Amino acid sequence: MHTDRDFIPASEALVRKDYKYMYWPDFDYEELFDLRNDPGEVHDLLKQSKRNKGSNWLGSITGEVRDVLEEMRRRFKELKEWAHRDEEAVIL
Repeated sequence: MHTDRDFIPASEALVRKDYKYMYWPDFDYEELFDLRNDPGEVHDLLKQSKRNKGSNWLGSITGEVRDVLEEMRRRFKELKEWAHRDEEAVIL
């Protein structure tokens, strides 16, 4: 944990129309928000599972939330790898 009051933790995000995936690399922490039903980003869809299951929280996520989390993680990793390439990119 950081004790420096001026420390601003890094965050990375992938945002779609319907969901927002946040990753905090300094804490290895993830958040997932349903932007259609929670535009104010008050209810982290992963938080309750983390609280209830501790280190085994991922196993408690089922259905749409798990599918969305897996897709967002996959796309996040893909875009991050793409951004760190040494070649020019053209976005159409």
